[in-house]
Amino acid sequence: ALPILDNSTGAGKVHNIVYHLGSGSQPIKRIPTSVIKKIHRKLIEDGPDDCKYYILVGPDDFTGDLKDLNNSYPEITIFYSTTLSDLVSLLECSLVITGDTGVAHIASYINGKALVLGGPTNTIESAPLKGTKVFQDSSLCEFAPCYGTKRFSSCPYGAKCMVNMDHNTIVNMIQSYKTSDGI
Repeated sequence: ALPILDNSTGAGKVHNIVYHLGSGSQPIKRIPTSVIKKIHRKLIEDGPDDCKYYILVGPDDFTGDLKDLNNSYPEITIFYSTTLSDLVSLLECSLVITGDTGVAHIASYINGKALVLGGPTNTIESAPLKGTKVFQDSSLCEFAPCYGTKRFSSCPYGAKCMVNMDHNTIVNMIQSYKTSDGI
């Protein structure tokens, strides 16, 4: 069933944040659950108290890590999108935190509020532009971005461009969305 999303304005507004781990078909592009946990922990500490959290999953996303994430943070509602209209309803939320995926492009088109966490892809060339903020730290791996190269399909570095993302910098970017865009 589709969760109740509050996109109202004014006092008592509920802030909806959606985490999308990313590409089920290309695991190297997925945001590790360890990174999502750090981001979520920091967001919970810093507020706002009226925030609702969702994790958007697809058929390839049901892993032990996802179950652990849900067990660790029961306030995160798992949302399994089966139709385009359900996906659009969810993405109309305040902010989508995702990798460089189709979901990022759809969210940007629908509401202009997506934070794209890049790693192996060149987000400067491929990320949606309308209202999108991009986090990409090429210092995490000397070969990033590697999308389209031999290293992409079998990363010998354990996808450290994704695993070692600085969650504090990412949370600061989320906070700047909240400040500048009224999220």
